[in-house]
Amino acid sequence: MIEIIPALLVHDQQTFEYRLKQVLPLCDYVQVDILDGTFVHNHSWFNTVNLIEEDFDIKYWLHLMVDDPIKYIVDFPKVEIRHIKGVTAHLESLDEDSLEVYVNLLNSMGLEVGVASVNDFSKSSLDLQQYGIDEILVLGVDPGLSGQDILKDTNERIGSAKGKVGELIAVDGGVNANNIGGLIDSGASKFYISSYIFDNENPRKVITDLRSKFV
Repeated sequence: MIEIIPALLVHDQQTFEYRLKQVLPLCDYVQVDILDGTFVHNHSWFNTVNLIEEDFDIKYWLHLMVDDPIKYIVDFPKVEIRHIKGVTAHLESLDEDSLEVYVNLLNSMGLEVGVASVNDFSKSSLDLQQYGIDEILVLGVDPGLSGQDILKDTNERIGSAKGKVGELIAVDGGVNANNIGGLIDSGASKFYISSYIFDNENPRKVITDLRSKFV
């Protein structure tokens, strides 16, 4: 099954809520990009404590582009965990010891576990299969900015992720109607999409059209 998931990379609460409301009727969850300004040279806004004032019937999958994903998770308001579906952190910010801590921490919180990389997964020395990871995320662009063209080696890096963990390979960045078919053929089955959805005057139609054609 193919999944189309809107991705939010915003810098203020107003934009976050506006975009969320644009896609809310079509989605059970959205991805939220968390940027700390160090792992990548950009910041983003996300605060579930503020969002709880308006009870959006939706969950969030957090994509952590941060230097210390374990600290972010430990510091996350525990009362708000019920709003989180899963978390993805970059292998570039996790060594073998911290990866095990990361996975165990998320499992203890009842959250799904993702790992991401902009690199070829076949070159990783980590045996991801032993950790019970739910999904691998292949970055289709350099992390941190929306609106980039997809990297030319994305299909090859999807191939490098096969067999690393379960069956679920996701792609984030640069995905559109012209290239998604090739990404599916390469082995991806979940797509986190930001600018292609939200730069369109009718985001809901973009999602509906992609789902009707590819799901």
